[in-house]
Amino acid sequence: MSKFLLLIFFGVLLYLVFTRMKRPLQGKAPPAEEAMIQCAYCRVHIPLGESLPVGDKNYCCEEHRRLGQG
Repeated sequence: MSKFLLLIFFGVLLYLVFTRMKRPLQGKAPPAEEAMIQCAYCRVHIPLGESLPVGDKNYCCEEHRRLGQG
């Protein structure tokens, strides 16, 4: 009888440990979506936060910003 109770105790303990390990992974929010824009020079789509804005145009890198201005 005591072996049976001990087995149930360890089973419940393992269940609690594994469910608590999963919980932090489920609580993470997915990354927020960011608007995509086209480089004014090469037309490659890039996230707005990574673009280099100049006036009303956005560029994907410093080289394309320089080439687009000239």
